[in-house]
Amino acid sequence: MQKTDSIHTEIEPSLYEVGFHILPSVEEGGAQAEMAKIKAILESYGATIKASEGPSLKKLTYEMVKVTEGKNLGFDSAFFGSIVFETTAPVISEIKTDIEKIPTMLRFILIATMPEALVPREHKVSGKIDAEKYRPEKPAIPAAQISEVELDKKIEEMVIE
Repeated sequence: MQKTDSIHTEIEPSLYEVGFHILPSVEEGGAQAEMAKIKAILESYGATIKASEGPSLKKLTYEMVKVTEGKNLGFDSAFFGSIVFETTAPVISEIKTDIEKIPTMLRFILIATMPEALVPREHKVSGKIDAEKYRPEKPAIPAAQISEVELDKKIEEMVIE
């Protein structure tokens, strides 16, 4: 635990997660090295790594653009990974700044998270979702009873001669 100089209150460490996309132009082993760079940044600020996943090559849902050497380059795949770590809030902005400087970083997000982030995640296959499968069942509404005479009358009203 750290103490601040001015207020003398304890700063409790919190749980954070960084999720990232590394350029697909990096080889598989290179993606591991890039993740090691992120871990080194975290550890240099005293963060304790609690869990990590990836990086693994994933097809992106949409093309992402990165400006490299003055050119806009589009990517439809990237190495995705995530790291859950514990640290104090004052160092988060410095961590973010250092991760932004990694040239092979396509995109990343740094968020405060909950202990549930440490539970192994279920990997789902991407693709189309069967909307019918997730549509809630509608309760059957009983049809109103109507006599044949009333039915004939309604039909005659609807029929144009």
